[in-house]
This record gives sequence, structure tokens and C-alpha cells, in this order.
Amino acid sequence: MSTIEIMLACVKSISARWNRSLLTVLGVVVGVGTVVLLLAYGAGQKAELLARYEDWGANEIRVNIRGRWGRGNWMSERERLTPGDLDAILKDCGAVSRAEPSVDTETTVRLGSYELEEVEVLGVGPDYFDILGEELVTGEAFGAEENVLRERVCIINTTMQKELFFGAPALGQFIDIAGRRFRIVGTIDYEEGRRAEPTAFMPYLTFTDRTFINQRGLGEIVASAVSSKHVKLAAQQIEELMYLRHPRIEKPDESEIRGWWDKPIRVMYSEELRSQREATADSFGQFLAVIGFLSLLIGGVGVMNIMLVTVHQRTAEIGLRKALGAKREDILRQFLAEAVLISFSGGLIGLGAAWMGAKILANMPEDAQVPDPVISPLIIFIAFAVTVGTGVFFGYYPAWQASRLDPIEALRSSR
Repeated sequence: MSTIEIMLACVKSISARWNRSLLTVLGVVVGVGTVVLLLAYGAGQKAELLARYEDWGANEIRVNIRGRWGRGNWMSERERLTPGDLDAILKDCGAVSRAEPSVDTETTVRLGSYELEEVEVLGVGPDYFDILGEELVTGEAFGAEENVLRERVCIINTTMQKELFFGAPALGQFIDIAGRRFRIVGTIDYEEGRRAEPTAFMPYLTFTDRTFINQRGLGEIVASAVSSKHVKLAAQQIEELMYLRHPRIEKPDESEIRGWWDKPIRVMYSEELRSQREATADSFGQFLAVIGFLSLLIGGVGVMNIMLVTVHQRTAEIGLRKALGAKREDILRQFLAEAVLISFSGGLIGLGAAWMGAKILANMPEDAQVPDPVISPLIIFIAFAVTVGTGVFFGYYPAWQASRLDPIEALRSSR
């Protein structure tokens, strides 16, 4: 039989049993749709994770201390970075060119009678934005003079601008932060930056000496290496220095460290963060793929089941065709083609369903914090390869069984 004849016979056979074939196709639709959507979700999450570090400066390093764990015991008071740590980094770490403090808290911000609660407010050094490679949308960053004079000036992100000023220009306007009046000198873009929640920045000394006087220690130190080639060396120098300056914190064994998140003193730079986040995202994507393929396995079993039933019901037809001269290869190809056609049809519909599901997830509100699924050409190729593979794998045994039937026995058993 020619390929065209085989395909016509497949379509005729499937059409004759359309209700049963429809249920089988539905199983493949669910399986393929699940695989594609989960792979797309994993790819979207990976892209979102990596995008968070796209705007990290090539020389940027961040330093902070995690929790209160030290010397095998939970410390009664949290160990914090200090201004002395900042001075020591600038003095003793030769691979570091600049470093600035960062301290943060949450407070209420008001504009007239309108207020925002639990707004993150940071006190940062003069070179903070330059080290992080952050560019202001409007205005200028405060400098050393504003910091030394403890001026009440601030920079807000565009999220706060939208919520307080409804998108109107905020430059030069006054807002109340923790009950104190501040003049806005700049705005920063949250979409290209790191902070999507309402956030305000003020000079470090204004924060510690005129606004939040009881704030102790530093939340973070941001530093810049002398060049991109010295980032790893600078991070190593900072880490060794911090463990020396904080003897209550025990340095963990290297074998116990899976990533920077396991370290009590965390020294982070873009290359390390990207590689570790990428590995984490890949592992999560593989986990999702396994779940999806389990769903597809159920659909494949359905294909095998319907083909076995079909072979049993068409025993007489198979016997008659073989008695009239049909070869084993013809019978094998026809039944295998039927299985592939069922799977391929389900795959096409499943891919369409996954595409619609991805569109729905992509249009979810930002508050849902759902990453935009990414259906890449590779995922589409995997979808088609999987559907054809499912048809071949689960359809081969029934097709082989049909091709092995003895024509005399087949005709006799059909009576």
C-alpha cells in the first residue's frame, strides 16, 4: 500500500469509531498541553529570575549578614554589619574601588491626606546608585554634600510616583516620611530596576541621624571592584575580612554550602548569582517536565488501549486483507499510522490549548506574581517530537500484534 492509501485508510478507520477516538485524543491533549504549559512556565520563571540580575553592574558586589545564626547557636541578638566594616573594606580589600552603606526600614509615607503604609525606605551612600548602575528617570541623585549636611531629600521609584501622584511629575514636591518632611529630588524606574514596590531613598546620614535615630548597624554594603576581572577576588577578600571582623559567626564547611543563600555572611556578585539561579531554575523546570510527562504517559496508555481494542474488533478485516495478499509490513504501517495520527491530532490541539493557557497566565494581574510563560521554538519542537514519539511508542505493540495475526485463525475467530 502507498502512503496515501494508508493515510486514507487511517482516516476512514478513525472516523468510523470517532467517539472512542475522541476520548483517546482528549487524553493526548491533556498530556501534551500539560507538558508544553509546564515547560513554558518553567522557561518563563527562569527568564524572570535571570532578568533580575541583568541590570547588576559588572563590578557590583553586595554584602549582608543572614539571620542570627552563629557558632552553632541561635544568637539572642542579630549580628549586623557596621560602619566599621565599611571602612575596613575600603582600607583592607585591595580589589575594591568603592563601597557604600545601605540601611532600610518600613514606615508610612504621606502626601496630604493620602498615605502609603509599610513603604520600604532606604538610607544609602552618595555613590550607591552609581555602583549599582541605576539611572534616574528625572532629577539627580543626592551626593556627598547632601549626605554630610543630613538634608531631607529623597528619591522615589516610579511605583510610588504612580500611587502618590497618579503619574504626575513628582520632582520638587514634598512628602512626609515617618512624620518628617522630605523634598523629592529624583525618580527611578522600577521596571528596569530592582524594586517594584513603593520605595524611597534618602542620604545615609539623614536616615541614621535625623530620621530613624534608633536604627542600629547596616542592612547591606554595596561595593564595586576595581575592574570586572577582579570581582571574584574582591568578593573573596570581603568575605574573609567579614568573618575576621565577626568572630561570633562561624564560617561553614564548603561541603555544606549549596549556594550563597547557605552562607551566614553573604557576598554576592552577578556572575555567581546568575549561575546559581540558573541552576535552580533548571532543576525546577526539570521537575515540572517530569510532572508533565507523567500526564502524557497516561495519554499514551490510552492510545495503546484503544489500538489494542481496535485490533481485537478488526480481526476479521485483518484476516481478510492478509488472505488477499496484504503483507505484514502493510498491516504494521497502517495500525502504526493510526496511532501516530491520533497522537499528532491530540498534540496539535494540546499545543493550542497550552498557548491559550500561556496567554491567560501572561495576562494575570501583577499581584498574582505569575511569570509570563515562554513557548519557545524548542518547546514547540519538543511538543511535536513527543506526540509522534508517543504514537510510535504506544502504537507499535498493537500494530505489531495485528501484523502477526494468522489470516486463517483471524477469519475463524471472527465467526
